[in-house]
Amino acid sequence: MASTNAINSAQHKLHGSSVLGSILELKPEKISCSFTPSGLIEASRLLGLAVFVDEYQPAFGSHPAEIFSYRCEVTGVLVGSQALGRASQLSLRVDGADRDELVPISYLTVRAVEPSNLVVNEA
Repeated sequence: MASTNAINSAQHKLHGSSVLGSILELKPEKISCSFTPSGLIEASRLLGLAVFVDEYQPAFGSHPAEIFSYRCEVTGVLVGSQALGRASQLSLRVDGADRDELVPISYLTVRAVEPSNLVVNEA
């Protein structure tokens, strides 16, 4: 009985460390922006900030593709798994709305950040 528990414990530790390793290897997706030298910024750096964005809406049925511009607050970042077909998304609360919307990062371009105290230093 004691040896069974020891084996289960060792398997759990090994499995847990491989999960932790994959989390630590996570590479955050960057979002297009118009105010950094590279034109990109990590989405997580926008958490809690008010931003002005352009959102691309692809064509759907008889509706043509469009770009919407609006001000919103970044309330969360959902990191997707491309291997599983899930795109990374930002959780945005548009001014005046009472709920958040999930928008694929690839559809967004950040035009400005409020307050403008975001320090942009790229490595």
